This record gives sequence, C-alpha cells and structure tokens, in this order.
Amino acid sequence: VTNLISRSGCHTIEDAVSQEIELKNMLSDPDVAELITVSKKLEGHLRHSSVHAAGVLIAGESADNIVPLCKVNDTLVTQYEKNNLEELGLIKMDFLGIRYITAIHQAIENIKKDKNIDIVFSDDYNDTDVYKMLSLGETDGIFQLESEGMRNFLRNFKPSAFEDIIAAISLYRPGPMSEIPKFISNKKNPEKIVYKDKRLKDILEVTYGCIVYQEQVMEIFRVLAGFTMGQADSIRRAISKKKADIINSQKKAFLDGCEKNGVDKTVAEEIFSDIESFADYAYNKSHATCYSVIAYKSAYLKTHYPEYYYSALIASYSESSEKVAFYIRSALKFNVRTLPPNINISKENFSLYNGEISFGFSSIKGVGISLSQLIVDERTKFGDFDSFEDFISRMVKHHINKNAVASLIKAGCFDEFNKRSELLKIHEIELSKHTSELRNNVAGQIGFFGSFEPFEPFGLSQYKLSEPSKYSYNSKKSDDKNQKLSSEELEMEREVLGLYISGHPLDEFINKIHAITKNEVYSIKEQIYSFDDIPKEYKGEVVLVGLVKKPRQKMTKTGKEMLFFTLEDISGTIECVVFPNVMEKYGMFLGKDNIVILKGNFSYENSRVGFNVNSVEHFNTKKSYLKMYLKIDKDKEICYNEIIAKLQFFSGDTPVYFYYPHKKKTFLA
Repeated sequence: VTNLISRSGCHTIEDAVSQEIELKNMLSDPDVAELITVSKKLEGHLRHSSVHAAGVLIAGESADNIVPLCKVNDTLVTQYEKNNLEELGLIKMDFLGIRYITAIHQAIENIKKDKNIDIVFSDDYNDTDVYKMLSLGETDGIFQLESEGMRNFLRNFKPSAFEDIIAAISLYRPGPMSEIPKFISNKKNPEKIVYKDKRLKDILEVTYGCIVYQEQVMEIFRVLAGFTMGQADSIRRAISKKKADIINSQKKAFLDGCEKNGVDKTVAEEIFSDIESFADYAYNKSHATCYSVIAYKSAYLKTHYPEYYYSALIASYSESSEKVAFYIRSALKFNVRTLPPNINISKENFSLYNGEISFGFSSIKGVGISLSQLIVDERTKFGDFDSFEDFISRMVKHHINKNAVASLIKAGCFDEFNKRSELLKIHEIELSKHTSELRNNVAGQIGFFGSFEPFEPFGLSQYKLSEPSKYSYNSKKSDDKNQKLSSEELEMEREVLGLYISGHPLDEFINKIHAITKNEVYSIKEQIYSFDDIPKEYKGEVVLVGLVKKPRQKMTKTGKEMLFFTLEDISGTIECVVFPNVMEKYGMFLGKDNIVILKGNFSYENSRVGFNVNSVEHFNTKKSYLKMYLKIDKDKEICYNEIIAKLQFFSGDTPVYFYYPHKKKTFLA
C-alpha cells in the first residue's frame, strides 16, 4: 500500500486512492480498507519533535524555570514552538552557521600569506567583473546564488549593482517568483514603470517599481497613511509571520490615513491589495542585504582569486564527497585543477600547491585527522619521503596500520614511486618487515648468530617491484597533467575518496550524454532541497544518464522482484527505485556499473530526494563512425549561421560536413 501511495506522487492519501487504480481495487480487502481509514485520521498530525536549525532561546535564568524542556537526539529544546515563546515575551534569536564565511575568511588569509595582498571590502561592492560573472550565471560556490533556476534568473536579469543582488536573493523564492518577469521587464524598460502615487517613486525606484521588501511596506504605511514607525513595524512583523488577520485589521486605518494625505481612494484600495498579496512572500531587506554581502565577497574572490576561493570552499565541505566532487568540477572551469593526494604535497585538509588544489589526507577513508597530522609533522621535521619503503620505515614508529597504508595507496599518494597495484601487493609484508626492525632496535637485539644484517621476514625476496610508474600522475616532477588512469585505479580512488578525482568513467561519453539530456543529478537535487519541493520543470518525467551502483534486490510480499540502486552521473548520485512492473521489463539493463538511460519521476519525502524509474535503455558506449552531410546550395548559403547555431544547441558526437555543389567543396562544420 505504501509503495503504491509513494508511486502515485500525491500529497494526500485521498488523492492517491483516486489516482491509483490498483490501490482503489485493494480497498475490497477489509484490512486495507481499515488501514486507509486509520491513516487518514493520522494524516496531517505531527509525528515527531523537530528542532529549529538555528533558533536559540535566551533567558535571564535557568530555562527550566520558565518553560518545559525535553531532549531530542541529546539536544535540549523547549516543548513550546517558536511562536508560543515569542507570545510569552521570551527572546528567540536565529544564529546561522554559514560555511561560506569561513571559506571567505580562509581565502583572504591565504592570499595575504602568499601574495602579501590585503583584501578589504569596506563599502565598495562595484567590481564590474563580478557582475559580468553573475550575469553569465557562473555562480557555483556563490552563497545563495547557486541553483539552476537562480542562474537562469541572473542571466535574464543581468545584475549590475549591489542592490540587484539584494533583490535577486529576495525574489528568487517560491512566493515572489511570480514577480520576476515584471521586475526584469521594468529594469530593462524603466520608461514603462508606472507609480500609482508619485510618492511611491522614492520607495520603489530601487526595485524598479515592484514591492519586494518588508521595509518598503513599512514606508508605504508611514508615508501614504501617516503611520508611526512603531505602527509600521507591527505591520512588518505581521507580514513576516504571515498573519493575514492582523494585516486586514489595519485596512481601515490605512485607507483613512491615505484619504487624509490626499491619496485617491481607488488607488489606496489597489495599493493595499498589492500589499495583501505581497504578504505571502515578503522578505526582510536587512536580512537579504547581509546575505548579499556574503554573496558578493564570495563572487569577488571566485572572480579574482579562484584557486584560493575554491581551495577554501572545498576544505569547508571536506565531509561531503558529493559537494567536493561538484566544486572540483566547477573549479576546472576556472582552470583550477585538483590533484589527487600526494604523500609529499598534501596536508591534513585541502590546500593550495603551485596554484592547484591538493587533496587532503584526512578526507581519505581510513586515514583520519590524527594520522594526517603525523604524516605532515614527519615530513616537516625530517623532509620528503624518498620512496614507499622510506615512508613505511619512518611511519612505523607512529603505529600506522595496514588498512591506512592500503587507503593511501589506493588514493594515489605514492603514484610518483610506483603503480598502485604493485604497492598493494607488498605493503603488508613491507610494514611487517619494518615493524619487526623497529621492535628489535627498541629491544637492542641483533640476529641469532650475531649478524648485523637487517631483519627480513621469510619470503620477502619473492616480492620484487616492477619499474616505477612512468606516468607519475600527480608527481611534483611530472608535467603530464592529462595522463588518464586505468578503470581499476579510478575505482580504487572512488573507494577511498568517495569520488573520482583523476577522471570519471563517463568523461569520454560526456558529449554523447549531453546530446541525450542536459539534466544533472546534483543541480536538480540542490534545487529541490532549496525549495523544499520539486520545481515544476522536474515534476513530470525526466531523463537521466549514469552508472548503476550498489544494486540491491528485494522481494515484495506478493513474491515479485523490485530493485534499489544508486545512479551516479558526472555530477553526483541519487537513490533510485524500480518497481516490479518496471523491473520485469528492464531489469536486464540494470547490472552493476552499467551505463543506462533512465526515464522517471523525482520524489521528495522526509527531506530525501529519490528517483522512481519508469523505463530503462542501454547506453551505447561504442564510438559512432557515422558522418552527416548537408548539401548547401548557392541560394541557401545565407542560412549557414542559423544551421551552425542549431547544431551547437543540439550537440552530439556525429561529425557534420557541409557540401557546396556549386563550389565542389566539402567542409567540416
């Protein structure tokens, strides 16, 4: 029953029953009918205690003397919700932990240390290069401006001043988005802006004639209706809390005040109507301004010091492999490359090395911060490691274990010394050898017959390393930055880093994938999370292309087979579910590591984004040897640019040639 309700995509049980024929037919079963009846009664009720992400109660004495308390996941919280606390006259403050502030601070510190440049923003937020970048929608890593929808808005809006950033952050939210077309049109055509009362110009000019902020509503009440600042602020608070009854109760006072101040009654009615509809999505300009300061600073650093900004931003997300993978890809657009971890370059966290980002030791599975610090300290005190054996011999005193060494090898830390597969063959016995040597040295022991030859465990001589790897992918000595790793090495990397860093199995097919779909998992998931809902452009059937990872079969109660798996595309991962009817038709395509084309629908439940698969196609990885020829007659040459534009928009991997019969020449488009 729950699977059928989930599959329906409906928000209520009643809607699900009416839309899912199979579910409706099941109501003939008394147990199912009772289940549905009871569920409807429970629907809409609170099912658990929730904790405000940033809300903090401030009291002059112990809080348990004032309000009842409880624990939620070891966090001490009030049993009253935030609105009740405020009605009781208690102080509740929201303290936001914004990692972008840390990234900005770290980037500025590193720029000062490396380049001796002091970056002080003061009141100057007018850098033209920043606004060019925002207008292009290049907003990866920019606070509040990252979502795909926001990028499209910025491309149309073309922000040119700091006020525009404030307005963009305020407008691109579920409520006020309906005002965006009018806002953009008014900016591009200021001559078309009409103010219902001339006194509104001073209030609304900064937002091109649109009401955007709570503060503007306060000014309208104050200037047009003669409200005091205190009275106007009570209206602002009512708007921010979406208390329509309080707003409506002030309507007569507003209209009377407008009449006293010479505002036409019909105009006053229209203005109040605008304010009423605005109340559903009003935004506080002071709040948006603070956000915009952070957005501008992050955009400035990304524009002028991308390597420093991306390094600091990725370091702040080191616990999230999906975020790290996304920003590594984003940094490449600005010619900032991320190196796999290197035993003689990397530090505890992500850092800069010769203008490139070096992967941090602590982000390697099985290594951790303590061992990372020991490696860096050893290297700082006694110099670089000369070989894999040198590393083992120097680190055994720190009790390094075989699992940690294996993780370092798989991550690529020793690529400048030898191939990963070769080092994995001998790392345990090498560790055993040097551990025994250390133990013997500590005890002051020598060999049984008095020999001073170093101890060698039986059988070590049979493990002979091949010649050192020629590619040295992340070696300091290598200038070859385009060397590709084998699929085996990439999978090792993925295992211990949580992402592909030296390359991606889908890289060679990227043009072919983009010819099928432009959808990418990461950006869609971010939009859903930011809106707390599925945006309308993704509510229907969507196409995704990616690798099948972690397939898990499950039998339903009726004995039918269904499948859960993780789809990994070039940008990130998403959990997919294949119901029995779909599994029966397409299950043969869903083997581990297969590249597939999925059609299906996004789901968003319990703050988790998923994907329900409707159909599956095999992705053809073979290169196409087809060529497309277009005959361009003399009278059609004028269409050349239009044809080129079409080909670029509908890009693919089939080469296109233009044949000009009157010239008897053929050109590659």
